[in-house]
Amino acid sequence: MKVHHIGIWTPNIGAAGEFCRNVLGLEKEREYEAPAEIMRAIFGTEEPCKIQVYGGSEVRVEIFDAAGRTKSGINHFSLSVGDKKGFCAQAKAKGAEVIEVWREDHPVYFIKGLDGVLIEIKD
Repeated sequence: MKVHHIGIWTPNIGAAGEFCRNVLGLEKEREYEAPAEIMRAIFGTEEPCKIQVYGGSEVRVEIFDAAGRTKSGINHFSLSVGDKKGFCAQAKAKGAEVIEVWREDHPVYFIKGLDGVLIEIKD
């Protein structure tokens, strides 16, 4: 198991992106808008959200535009586990709350961790 990426809420997505590029040396991989249904199912917010993804050789950062929504800070982190479906089934059997949401043509899995911290589970 290893950390796959971290997601961060920010009230200034432009400044956060500039920080990722100029200070951390990451490259912008993509930018997209998560629909309201996905944001509601995973994060409990009611509006679509602009997301920018930055990456380097061993790290990825997802920046979520939180302007007018919430405080800045960690949104979620993601673990690569090899078999996400099996891992989530085990977690659920042990009492963890598992969130499954369909995004485009594939399921996305999250586990609600301690104190409600969301952990995205990837293969």
